[in-house]
Amino acid sequence: MSRSCPHSLKRSGHLTDAVYNKIRPRHKQPPRIYGFPKIHKADVLIRTIVSCVNTLTHLSAYLANILSPYSTDFTVNNSAYFVSTISSESILDNEIMVSFGVESLFTNVPIDAAVEAALQKLENDHSLADHSTLTPAQIADLLNFVLRSTYFQYNGSIYERQEGAAMGSPVSAVIANLYMKSFEEQAIATSLYNPRIWNATWTVLDRRSVDSFLQHLNNLEPSIRFTKGT
Repeated sequence: MSRSCPHSLKRSGHLTDAVYNKIRPRHKQPPRIYGFPKIHKADVLIRTIVSCVNTLTHLSAYLANILSPYSTDFTVNNSAYFVSTISSESILDNEIMVSFGVESLFTNVPIDAAVEAALQKLENDHSLADHSTLTPAQIADLLNFVLRSTYFQYNGSIYERQEGAAMGSPVSAVIANLYMKSFEEQAIATSLYNPRIWNATWTVLDRRSVDSFLQHLNNLEPSIRFTKGT
């Protein structure tokens, strides 16, 4: 992908003055990291959050706005939606309902694969020009820049995250959803133990296949580790 930045895109005419002024850096304060204890976990781990308030997040929010329409087809909006989705389903005697979850998803998303997943969605969107003046490659290049510029301040020192998306960045939830959709498609296409029902976080499959399917999921990407709940 070509190297793009907001300033060069403005000079080339791909960004209007209004959009450029909206996403250009305005604040000098670095993001700060803090943590919430996961009190529902046995070992009480810390969920790290990068506070991006009054920092260089306008570009991240701009990209999240462009990409978010591609992530709405495979998310569960709320518990009522989930209940309405599964209420008509039945579980056979040889089947079991299983929920597979990813450990610390945001911070373990592989950046290259996530950017590629977003690029594919953009390239397949024939209406992209109706809501963005940027090409798919330019958007993906900006996304790669944002995801690889995840730095934060802690105890007076500046650190940079090498992989994953920061919890607290506007684009993180969107890119995590896009990547997991691509991951799920690959998992189903290459598995010998496909669930009869696969609905984002909820699956129904043969009882004898649960452990094998879990192992299959955990063999696809080193940084993505699944756990199961029944």
